Amino acid sequence: MGTIRKLKNINTKVRNKVRRAQSIRKIQAETGWDRKRTEQELKDVKERVGIGPNTYAKYALYQIPEEEQLERYEAMSQEAAKKRQKEKEHSRSVELVMHNTGATRKEVEEMLSEAQKRLGISSRVFARYAFYKLSPEEQAERYAVLKKQLAQKREQKEQRNKCIDAVMNATGCSRSDAIIRIEAARGKRGISYKDYEHYRMYGRDGRTEDPEQFLT
Repeated sequence: MGTIRKLKNINTKVRNKVRRAQSIRKIQAETGWDRKRTEQELKDVKERVGIGPNTYAKYALYQIPEEEQLERYEAMSQEAAKKRQKEKEHSRSVELVMHNTGATRKEVEEMLSEAQKRLGISSRVFARYAFYKLSPEEQAERYAVLKKQLAQKREQKEQRNKCIDAVMNATGCSRSDAIIRIEAARGKRGISYKDYEHYRMYGRDGRTEDPEQFLT
């Protein structure tokens, strides 16, 4: 077992070394830098941005001014993370539909692609809400209703966050304390987040007013 682990470690080191060499060759080919200049640039970008040659080459940051590299790298890495998350969600959705329908991966991919083109529906929503059980006509009707419901949820979430931020800014309290204040008022009179924020029911100078005075 120990020998196998050592061999895997050796193979990993070899692959990393090969990949690094490939990245350096790409950088040199696209910039015209010699080996010494390349190594110095890699050292500088490591200190400035905190990345190695593979990432430097992947995002072609040598084509961007130094003062913009950190911001561009962060934006690109965030976009890459979103893409990876989307790919994971798609893969999980495919597996779920395969499990529940008995269809092959190819059949499910075709099913999802067709629904996406026809409805604009994501694979995650398609799988989560079991659209595979519905006819095309039923899918269209269900998705029209679902889009409205999801839009309402997004709007409510945005309003909730806006309300929490307003309470925090006005009172100086923590997020958790702001939520407690808001939910206490909502539980007492069923006040919406929008009304709580609009009528400034959190009071002035950090005092929380009795919500009943606003609603009588």
